[in-house]
Amino acid sequence: MNVAIRRAAGIFMLAIPFFLASSLSATAAQPAQGPPGWEAMYKFAWGGVADKGATTVLFIHGLSSSARTFRNPTTAANMARVDFDPKLPLSVGGTLDLVYSGKAPRNVNYFSTFGQHFKVATWSQMPCHDSDNPPDAACNAADVFEAAYRSAPWALRKVLDETTGPIAIVGHSRGGLVGRRLLKEFGDAGGRIKWFVTLHTPHKGSGLSARTAAMNDITANIIKLLPKEAADIVNSARDGVIGMVGNQGGEELGMVGSMSIFPALMKDEKPIPTIKYMSFGGNSTTVLKLFVRAPLIGTDCPANTEYDAGLCYPKCATGYKGVGPLCWQPCPAGFTDHGVGCTKPAPYGRGAGYPWKGGDGLSDNGMFARCRAANPAGCEKDGLIVYPVCRPGYHKVGCCICSPTCPSGMTDTGIACTKKTASRGTPKSPSRTFDLFTSPTVSELINGQGDLLVTDANSRFPWQAPHVTQALHHGEVLWHTPTMQQVITFLKTTR
Repeated sequence: MNVAIRRAAGIFMLAIPFFLASSLSATAAQPAQGPPGWEAMYKFAWGGVADKGATTVLFIHGLSSSARTFRNPTTAANMARVDFDPKLPLSVGGTLDLVYSGKAPRNVNYFSTFGQHFKVATWSQMPCHDSDNPPDAACNAADVFEAAYRSAPWALRKVLDETTGPIAIVGHSRGGLVGRRLLKEFGDAGGRIKWFVTLHTPHKGSGLSARTAAMNDITANIIKLLPKEAADIVNSARDGVIGMVGNQGGEELGMVGSMSIFPALMKDEKPIPTIKYMSFGGNSTTVLKLFVRAPLIGTDCPANTEYDAGLCYPKCATGYKGVGPLCWQPCPAGFTDHGVGCTKPAPYGRGAGYPWKGGDGLSDNGMFARCRAANPAGCEKDGLIVYPVCRPGYHKVGCCICSPTCPSGMTDTGIACTKKTASRGTPKSPSRTFDLFTSPTVSELINGQGDLLVTDANSRFPWQAPHVTQALHHGEVLWHTPTMQQVITFLKTTR
C-alpha cells in the first residue's frame, strides 16, 4: 500500500509542472490592468451590443491617428485634410478646372456599423492625437511603436476581464503590427481570441514611411504653378497624407535600419493555429486630382468636350462629326468625303423601260404587268413609259437615271451633297490631369500597386492567410462600407 501511495504521489508531482505549463501556454502573458485613470486618459470606449458573452471586436488604430479613425474618421486630424467634395468644382483665374477627391460619407464608421452585431471597443494609443486640434510636433515625435504599444495590453486585458465571449482584433495600418505584438504576448488568450483582421497594414514594411519628403518632392513643382487658392488645397491634402506617414514613428516601419521594429517583432513569431487571419490591401493612390488648363501641356478635356486640333470643343450632336470649330454631317457609306461635301457614288440608268405595245388596249396595265414581272420591287410611269423604281437610297433624275439620295439636311448639287454644319461652341484650352500623389519610382505611390503608404503586396500577412485587394487608398478603407461588410461576414462565418 505504501509503495502504491508513493508511486501515485510521484505521478501527481510530475503532473503539476505539466499542468502549470499547459495553463500558462493557454493564457499566455497576463499584463496588469493599467494604472488608475488610464481609461479616461486613453479614451477607452465601449459600444455595440450589451451582451458580455457576444463577440467583442477590439479596434486598433494606426500611426499618427486615434480611435476616431474607427469612431468618426472624418473628424480625425489626418483624415479631414484629404476630405474634399468632388461635387464642388473650383475655378480659379481661368486656370484650374476642378479639384477632386472622394469625400467620405458622413456617419459611416466601423464602431457603429460593427456595433449592430457585436460588442465593440476602441482606445487612443496617444491621447494627444485625439484632440480637436491638429497634434503638435512633440505629440508626433512621441508616437513611436513602443509608446503606442504601451497601453495595448491594458486594453486587451480589460476586454478579456469584462467580457466572456470570443474576441476579434481589427487593426488599421500600424495598428495591425500592434495586434501582432499582442498575439505574441497573449497567444489566443486561452482560446478567447478567435480572429485577427488587418486593414492596409505594412506587414512586410513600408518603403515610403522612411521618406516622408517624397510627398513634398512630388507636389512641390505643381504647387508653384497653381493659384494660391488651389495651392492651399494641395498643401492641406499633402499634409494630411504626410500625417498618416508620421515622422520618427514612420521610420520604424522600414524593414531594415536601426530603427526598424520588424526584427524584434518577427523573432520567433508564428501564426496561431486557433486564430483565423484575414488581411486587406489597397492599390489606389488617388487622394486628389487637379485638372489644369494650360496650352501645350496635355490633351485632357473637361466632361462633354473632345480634343481636336489643340483645343477642347463641346461635343457635337448625335450624327454630326466635329472638325475644327464646326460640326459637320458625316458622309453616308459609299460616298467620298471631300470636306464641305460628299461626292456621290455613280448613278445608274433605268434602261429603255416598258413602252406601250399593240394589244395593250387603252390602259397602262400591259406596260406595268411586263415591268413588274421583271422588277418585283416596283414600277412607276414617267411620261408615256413605265420604268423600274430606283433602288433604296436613290432617286430618279429625269426619266431614266437613278442618282444617290443625299442625307436629310444636305443640299443636292447633282454629283455631290453639300454638308450641313453647326457651330461647336466656344472651345477651351486642353488640360493636363495631375494625380498629385503618384510617382513612377516609389512603389507605394504607383497606382495599381500602392495605397499611398503601403503596397498591396506588403499588406499581406507574412504567412498564408486570406487576402482582399481593393482599389482604395490608405485612409479610404476606414469608411468603405463593402470592406466593413466583408469583415463582418468573416467574423460571423468562420470559427
